[in-house]
Amino acid sequence: MISLIAVLIAATVAEKFRGTAFVDANVYSSWWFVALWGAAVAASAAYLLSQRRSMRPAALLLHVSLAVITAGAAVTWSTAQRGSMTLTPSAAADSFVDEDGRQRALPFSLRLEEFEAVCYPGTRTPMDYVSRVAISDESGTSHERISMNNILSHAGYRFHQSSFDPSSGQVTLGVVGDRAGIAITYAGYALLLTAMIWLLCDPRGRFRRLLRHPALKGFAACAALLLGHSADAAAAPRTVPRDVADCMGELCVLYNDRIAPLSTLAHEVTRKLSGSGEIMGYTPEQVVAGWLFFYDDWKREAVIRIKSARAREALGIEGGYARLTDFASPLCEGMNADRDLREADEKFSIAAMLASGSMLRIFPCRDDDGSLNWFSPVDNLPRSVPSDEALFVRRAFDYMGELVVRRDWEGVKNVLHKLRDWQQQRAGDALPSAARLRTEILYNRTDCTTWATILLLTAGLAGFVTACRAMVRRQAVARKWRAVSVTTAAAALAYLTLRLSARAYVSGHAPMSDGYETMQFMAWGTLLLSVAASRRMTLLLPLGSIVAALALAVSMMSGANPSITPLMPVLQSPLLAIHVALVMTAYALLAMTMICGAAGLILLNRDADGSRRLQIVQRTMLYPAVMLLAAGIFVGAVWANISWGRYWGWDPKEVWALITMLIYAAALHPRSLPHLDRPKIFHIYCIAAFATVVITYFGVNFLLGGMHSYA
Repeated sequence: MISLIAVLIAATVAEKFRGTAFVDANVYSSWWFVALWGAAVAASAAYLLSQRRSMRPAALLLHVSLAVITAGAAVTWSTAQRGSMTLTPSAAADSFVDEDGRQRALPFSLRLEEFEAVCYPGTRTPMDYVSRVAISDESGTSHERISMNNILSHAGYRFHQSSFDPSSGQVTLGVVGDRAGIAITYAGYALLLTAMIWLLCDPRGRFRRLLRHPALKGFAACAALLLGHSADAAAAPRTVPRDVADCMGELCVLYNDRIAPLSTLAHEVTRKLSGSGEIMGYTPEQVVAGWLFFYDDWKREAVIRIKSARAREALGIEGGYARLTDFASPLCEGMNADRDLREADEKFSIAAMLASGSMLRIFPCRDDDGSLNWFSPVDNLPRSVPSDEALFVRRAFDYMGELVVRRDWEGVKNVLHKLRDWQQQRAGDALPSAARLRTEILYNRTDCTTWATILLLTAGLAGFVTACRAMVRRQAVARKWRAVSVTTAAAALAYLTLRLSARAYVSGHAPMSDGYETMQFMAWGTLLLSVAASRRMTLLLPLGSIVAALALAVSMMSGANPSITPLMPVLQSPLLAIHVALVMTAYALLAMTMICGAAGLILLNRDADGSRRLQIVQRTMLYPAVMLLAAGIFVGAVWANISWGRYWGWDPKEVWALITMLIYAAALHPRSLPHLDRPKIFHIYCIAAFATVVITYFGVNFLLGGMHSYA
């Protein structure tokens, strides 16, 4: 197993430098790699035979299921056929080209009847790709539909959408012939699920015995401290009153390939420019209005955050913020040659686009071909747009600018209301519902993630220290601290529940599609688990608060409230939500075992009994963590098989998730690895093993790359 894990690690690193094709040919598809897996299965089988009399039936079934899954993979490797075929509306195809470039015949033929790229309402962003095909064989002709997450299975072959050429009307389908391998692998998945449920529920099993251990009782968390901050009292540039800016934020705009309230664009742009949710006490909507109507004021304000020292040097500024006028310096030449300078140049472009109005695509008009498109006040309109509509588009913001100069705020709001009516008349059903727009605006304006992070981290650290201190002194922690801790965690849980629910309602999909959302979900799942299980394992309260706070902090660093974008077609599957939920919950539990390991090492010399009790807590959390991670991996495999006809692709994130599962599974084998039964070694192991979680989530995203990278 150590050799196998080492090979997997080396392969992901080699892929970074030598490419996917190299590791596919020389590692994952090689005979020696298959032989290594075979040796691992044979050694495991020999050990199972030697322990068969003392092993619980559930544990035996679990190991057998893993052997069945590996056998299915071996059958897939040795017998599966993969390739692609191109369909045209004019002719039927009865063969495909395999991965070696050879033509392989099919026992039937396919003909493309129609292809359609379905877009999100009112936009040109693809929501799905649909091919309608006719299948002809000895039994006759049938008509089928192939779309993302809806592959076609026929006579042992599976067909999925691969690409299309709008100019020629050709559609390329991926082809996989693997009836036996998939059947064996899915049987292994079913056995695995059965074994994991049995293992966790078996009253005589190790997990249930751990749950009854007295070491899990007697911990509590303490109260959290609230921190205050003072606002910047510096003189601010001019803008419109808040109620006028809020009215402008209710307009619809085409932003990030979806129709959203202008409030969303304002919050994103403000955070992008300044690194903060507001500037000089102004709301994001007021910031956008300031750039539009008081450009001369805002271009001289140091509101553009420049993180890079090289960029600050190139711009000739001393502080961390630049003015728009600073970018006129000749020192900015050649900015595209450097990443740090390129980031600064991007912010300049955003500010310039905002000031000119070209970012505000708020006017829905029909193109020459009759399709709906969105334009900014400075865009060239299609010839098909009537002259009165074109005049309205050109003059609306100029007229508002005149009203702003006269400080006729009611007049500005009247124009904004007329513009909203104009959007409704032109776009109609393509616009989000009024309830969805209000929800998104409320979501934008109620972001308290920073305070929730501070509250949870303070409560968690204080509660964990208090619990460990009470353990050393053999004292019980006051009941009031537990009440305060539960209240704090429950309040944060309620806040995150509302935030995630609103985000799901606005986006139309489960909020688990990028780094920001998965970290928010991890915080939510951790708090839910901590509050629900606090009576049985009260140490989960402070641990859960710490992990949730760290997850929220990471979510803010990964984009600090990134845009809510439409899902790529392939991601529109309920299995995605299940896959992410299982994996992120497992990561949260593994993070708790790491924190317990650090505390256990600190207590080791002062209170050996306390360190041993922490080991019991860790072991108890490891069982569901490893099971959830395994379930998440294999749910992801089923999703991949439904989407691409291939349940495992050796992507770096897949490989590192497998590595993480194998390494943590070792800690559940104290009989065969007796050294891990010693508290010191076990604590060190749990701390070191968490590096695999960090690499799986962050290392792959930002260093190794791959299909699953959020970066």
